[in-house]
Amino acid sequence: MPWKAFEGAFLQKPSRLEAMMVLTIVLVAAVVIGFFVLRS
Repeated sequence: MPWKAFEGAFLQKPSRLEAMMVLTIVLVAAVVIGFFVLRS
């Protein structure tokens, strides 16, 4: 995971598109993790 790039993106003022992309990725990851947790 490129945490350095991630932190750099947050230190700068992210554009709306970047914020939406990050939120979408986090949402998808949360749904996938929740799905596997509930299935097991």
